[in-house]
Amino acid sequence: GLEHGEVEDVGFNGAGGGEVRMWVIYPPGYREGERRPLIHDIHGGPHGVTGDSWHYRWNGQAFAASGAIVAAVNFHGSSSWGNEFARCIQGAWGDKPAADVIAATHHLISHGLVDPDRMAIAGGSYGGYLVSWLIGQTDQFAAAVCHAGVTNLLGQYATDVTHGRARSFGGEPWDGLENIRRWSPTDHTAGMTTPTLVIHGEKDYRVVVTQGLELYGILKARGVESRLVYYPDEGHWILQPQNSLHWYGEFLDWLDRHLGD
Repeated sequence: GLEHGEVEDVGFNGAGGGEVRMWVIYPPGYREGERRPLIHDIHGGPHGVTGDSWHYRWNGQAFAASGAIVAAVNFHGSSSWGNEFARCIQGAWGDKPAADVIAATHHLISHGLVDPDRMAIAGGSYGGYLVSWLIGQTDQFAAAVCHAGVTNLLGQYATDVTHGRARSFGGEPWDGLENIRRWSPTDHTAGMTTPTLVIHGEKDYRVVVTQGLELYGILKARGVESRLVYYPDEGHWILQPQNSLHWYGEFLDWLDRHLGD
């Protein structure tokens, strides 16, 4: 009995001019020629993918039902386009994926689909990393949501998985600290002005809770409008049904407040 938005598989020129794919989810009742708000739904991993799938967590149709166009970019680093496409971001987490999200944004604006004054970025885990990285690099987004986001690369040595960090980050703390800090969002905070909702769970051992608290504290210290939503009984994912309902309420309320519609 629910009306779903149309979904389109779209290709565009991403980092380096190569083709990148994204899912575009239109809000129910969308009419051609309308410019709607934009919500970027940025997947985690980073070696994961937003597929042709359905899940109660990070549901693109639920986001689109708010009246926005949702873009789920399968940026460089995503799986499903070969080994080189996935591996090419190692040692430079914020480089090509960020360029892909920006390129997707410009593609949607140039095609008359979204309102450039009402755009948001949202993501969890590595997706949260890309959110926290982008808010330090650009002010073109009206709002951001960082869920369980990696914000301090060096701090990721406190997690339950430390093997492979040198490959991901481009070095270890004892012989690659400069590169780690080069791509660490909390080392690039001077440009952060985007209103940001920070969400984290106390029992998150993959991206420990101090990652979210650090970003929130920096934003508050800078005077940036921000809100912290803290779940003492959740981990990396929001799994309990009542908490999930609360999460969607906070997520959509924050975007409605800053994007309007």
